[in-house]
Amino acid sequence: MKLLMTGLDYTRADLDTRSRFAVTKERSERLVTAIKEGHQLGGCVLISTCNRTELYASVDDDVQDLSLTRILCEELDQDYQAHREYFSELSGAAVIEHLCRVAAGLDSQILGDDQIVTQTREALELARSQSSSDSYLETLFRVAVQAAKSIKTNVIMHALGSASVPQETVQILQTMIDMQGSTALVIGNGVIGRQVATLLLDAGVATTVTLRQYHRGVIQVPVGAQTVGYIDRYSVVEQADIVISATTSNHFTVRYDELLALAKRPQIIIDLAVPRDVEPEVQDIPGIQLLTIDDISLDGRQLSASSLAQIDGIISEHVSRYLNWQKNKEILSRLDRTQSKKSYKPRLDGENKVKVFAVGLGPGNPGLLAPRAREAILACDCIVGYTSYLKLIPDLLVGKQTISTGMRSEARRCQAAIDAALEGKQVAVICSGDAGIYGMAGLLFELAEQHPEVSIEVIPGITAANAAAAVLGSPLSNDFAVISLSDLLTPWDIIEKRLEAMALADMVLCLYNPQSNKRSNYLARACDILLRHKPPETKCGYVRNAFRGEVNSGSLCTLAELPAAPVDMLTTVIIGNSDTRITNGKLVTARGYRL
Repeated sequence: MKLLMTGLDYTRADLDTRSRFAVTKERSERLVTAIKEGHQLGGCVLISTCNRTELYASVDDDVQDLSLTRILCEELDQDYQAHREYFSELSGAAVIEHLCRVAAGLDSQILGDDQIVTQTREALELARSQSSSDSYLETLFRVAVQAAKSIKTNVIMHALGSASVPQETVQILQTMIDMQGSTALVIGNGVIGRQVATLLLDAGVATTVTLRQYHRGVIQVPVGAQTVGYIDRYSVVEQADIVISATTSNHFTVRYDELLALAKRPQIIIDLAVPRDVEPEVQDIPGIQLLTIDDISLDGRQLSASSLAQIDGIISEHVSRYLNWQKNKEILSRLDRTQSKKSYKPRLDGENKVKVFAVGLGPGNPGLLAPRAREAILACDCIVGYTSYLKLIPDLLVGKQTISTGMRSEARRCQAAIDAALEGKQVAVICSGDAGIYGMAGLLFELAEQHPEVSIEVIPGITAANAAAAVLGSPLSNDFAVISLSDLLTPWDIIEKRLEAMALADMVLCLYNPQSNKRSNYLARACDILLRHKPPETKCGYVRNAFRGEVNSGSLCTLAELPAAPVDMLTTVIIGNSDTRITNGKLVTARGYRL
């Protein structure tokens, strides 16, 4: 599949031209369905704002000579030849880069416009509601919104602060009129209208907003605003200093002849709508100053070269995310087509069983994720895991369904994975460390006993014991044992017996889950058992979040000092044997080689 886009914006088309291609929400619902079904597209999404109208589509790679511009013109009953010069068409990676810029407000008249990222997301939601989006467009728009949020948070807010059409409107008014004590009518009680009214009230303007009698749903009116029925609006226009119109009406809300008939007229009328709310001839009435959305949106702010370079880096990163997702999806699709016979079947292993991957993420560092684990995650379209573990691999989850649960919901989580696989999805259950060591692999095998058509493939990962040992030095060079001090699934009396047995055997011990808020004395209790058979000067070490963050450092101590160590559930503790010593600041267990 390939991505296509066509669109016009304020840089190529004036207000009247943009008005001819402006599309309301209701019309957009019909339009995306008609375009997708009528032209055999994989999916399509339409963005229509005061700045732009843009059509995004996914199409098969072998589709040639498809003009989205012609399609859009025909669907909107506009002459293609007369308007083609206003449109820009893009394909492939250029579409991704463009949408990232659009969603971030980089191509808006008001640089960094706060509203466009919401409008971008709402465009996708509308297409989805009409079954007109597909996985390619879902992923494209999700990546673009992620890029936009990163750009606005990390660059624009620091360099320029926030900006929007309502803010610019009020700021311009403050240069034209004494706001304190002035009166205003806001025609339209949508998002823009409410925001403008709120800002006017904050500036000391007595503000009235219009309401339509047939409005459905909850009516929101800014606190402190008066209201008037839309049909009675001219009674307030006659008393207002300022009139601002921001509706999606398909006719003029303020007309030339009706203003002429008033005994008193407003000084300033601002039209924030596309297509226009205010009849253009109003500008010819003496004493009235008419401003359009283009007048309001003149923005002289600029970003520095360093800010632009930072933005380019963010966009490049997100373009790569999409392209990597697309590459892996299409590899998988080719494999599916090769393996399928008459109809689509869920991913099968060699024994014709549905497969679920149990994937170990390792310690949480992307550089330490096994290549096979990465391949499996990318090949799956549904990833199941503990919420905190999903957060470790955001780049691998783009465009995928995720199923997450909190602690103590492991059985429900694994059953959901099996259910998803039985529905035909390609599923991976992720765990930190290794999926077969205190992970979900064992539970998956148990649940799969009830589903003989399901097989489990375990993909190993670097364990917490491996990672902690590497940070501390080489304490696991000889025989060792791993014991969890959590008694949620293993009774404490069993844990005690295991600790004592390992101490008697002079084994190096690696302790998981050494302490929690509810088990604040478990490490001390374990040390008491070990001290019955190990000398208090036994060398020990502990590491928190080994290799998960940028800083990887451990602490060394003796067994006698260990009970007072600041450890928690994210700490791995290693207790040496009689051959463990500290060498050059590292914890090392002798293997027994002759030196």
